[in-house]
Amino acid sequence: MNNNFSEEMLASLRESVKNEMGEKRYFHTLEVEKMAIRLGEIYAKNEIPMLRAAALLHDVTKERTTEEHIAICEGAGLLVLKAERKSPKMFHAKTAALVIPNKYPDFATEELINAVRYHTTGRADMTLLEKVVYIADFISADRIYPDVDI
Repeated sequence: MNNNFSEEMLASLRESVKNEMGEKRYFHTLEVEKMAIRLGEIYAKNEIPMLRAAALLHDVTKERTTEEHIAICEGAGLLVLKAERKSPKMFHAKTAALVIPNKYPDFATEELINAVRYHTTGRADMTLLEKVVYIADFISADRIYPDVDI
């Protein structure tokens, strides 16, 4: 696993993703990064740079239009299902994973891409990295749903 993401690389990534989203989404992204660090300190100390990068990239396409999401999927040769078209908010995990290799090649490891890809839906036999990003997104400090603190 390439886990050699330097502070400089992460700072540059942070600035790059800031340009891909509005202020509220960027704030959320930073909160997910903070939570990924907290959880990483407990469960995955050796993977913290990878967790931080995945957290920063997890919503990089969230604010794209449905048409843009469909174009990204079709451009990658992926079939877009009718059910997906009915739930456009779910596109962003797939499309973020698809843009990473071209737009953020320094971070395009299989582990990171999978953590981004499955951060909304999960999947069977998730890796520790995938689980931490999934949970960090779900419980970041900006989340305000009932019982989130529990």
